[in-house]
Amino acid sequence: MNPSSSNTVPPSLRDVARAAGVGRTTAQRALSNSPRCAAQTRRKVLQAARRLGYKPQPVFAAMGARSRKRLMGDLPLAYLEATDGPRRAGGAYFEPARVRAAALGYQLDRIDLDRWGAVARLWDVLYARGYAGVLVGGVREEWHPLLLENTRFPVVCCGRVDPLPFHTVRPAILNGVRKAFQEIARRGYRRIGAAVLRHDPPVADDFSRLAAALACLRELGSLHARIPPLDSGLAGGADLRRWLTEYQPDAVLAFHDGILSGIVEAGYRVPTEIAFASLHRDPDRRIAGLDQNHAAIAGAAVNLMDQLIRHGDAGIPRTPLTLLVESTWFDGPTLPRKRSRRALSPGPGGTVSTSATGSRAVSRVRRPAGNPTVALMSDSSATSRSVGTGRARSGGKAR
Repeated sequence: MNPSSSNTVPPSLRDVARAAGVGRTTAQRALSNSPRCAAQTRRKVLQAARRLGYKPQPVFAAMGARSRKRLMGDLPLAYLEATDGPRRAGGAYFEPARVRAAALGYQLDRIDLDRWGAVARLWDVLYARGYAGVLVGGVREEWHPLLLENTRFPVVCCGRVDPLPFHTVRPAILNGVRKAFQEIARRGYRRIGAAVLRHDPPVADDFSRLAAALACLRELGSLHARIPPLDSGLAGGADLRRWLTEYQPDAVLAFHDGILSGIVEAGYRVPTEIAFASLHRDPDRRIAGLDQNHAAIAGAAVNLMDQLIRHGDAGIPRTPLTLLVESTWFDGPTLPRKRSRRALSPGPGGTVSTSATGSRAVSRVRRPAGNPTVALMSDSSATSRSVGTGRARSGGKAR
């Protein structure tokens, strides 16, 4: 299957050679700027190629570059990213992509567009340097017009969720949100709040997280509270505090680990008052949630690139392919199996009150607003520790 092909068969290298009156090998040398090709012959071949509308394959340029340098090294691939600014997504994919590329006989070079001088001539320079294909990592939206100028190279977006019309390998976000909801519910939590958040401007995964959270709340049924998902900015901030106070979730499923600090700063103990899980957990922290398997995504992106190079697919495909990689759930002390709230011990001066919801009794710790105690599960211990003060939980509306 050729995902970028059209109904019209494009001219081949053999067609160019025939139109120029030379052999196929000579035409290939001319198009790859080989020093073994005379200047007059090169001009004749290039004129024939332009007349036929032939698009040279980058792999020929790469082979020519290696021949000129007398190198037997791996075929080069470019990994584009832009690291300046607030968004630096994609950095976690480079190293596993480099390892997989080396295993397949490629050399993956990291190119930072924010620090590269020849941006206006990006594609010409990459072709002249012999690159065979391009992986796109963390590139901000301002660079999209430049990426869309590509006609020569196969391109694969690695882990990206932007609306770029290239083949893409990324996390299976919908399935991941559903898996996380199921894990939280299985541990006995009935008031699950989803802090799905959103980028500014929004990107595709923002809509995926929100849609999945709404569907999961419906799927859980009447035994679970339907707490509206929080879709404010990525930091949470004041919106997060208001949302926690109004809806009082017993567990929060958040877009990223940083929301854990926001919950603590709002005056709640984790996990005794609010349990926590992340859709994008840091593998170095002891937090329950999903690992998005960056290494698997990067490896699959390189595998796809290898196939595109072998089949000569370049430019913007007519039908972009999206390959979804499943995330893996990890347990953590921030999400224990839920215990009865009767087991909670109030802080100094606090009182314990019990309210009934249906036939199920729910105990709530209430503390004076002037002397709250906030605790967070330590990364190195399964016990809670005091980390500061915050607002008391009492006074919120249960929905």
